[in-house]
Amino acid sequence: HGPQDDDTLLGSLSDREYGVLKGLAEGRTNGEIAFDLALSPKSVSACRNKLMRKLGLDNLPALMAFARMNHVTHD
Repeated sequence: HGPQDDDTLLGSLSDREYGVLKGLAEGRTNGEIAFDLALSPKSVSACRNKLMRKLGLDNLPALMAFARMNHVTHD
């Protein structure tokens, strides 16, 4: 992906997806993300899997790297 492609992909994420992605970028666990977003850990896991499909990534380390490379962190 190029920078513009990544911006387009980020813009297509729902608030929930972005929140989960941000939590992953910050190194938080599913349980911590779930607590912060008032979700169940199972919902966070499902959202994480959906994010990987949506962004064309194969695994969690790739998803975390994508988040960090695109500066998806707490402001």
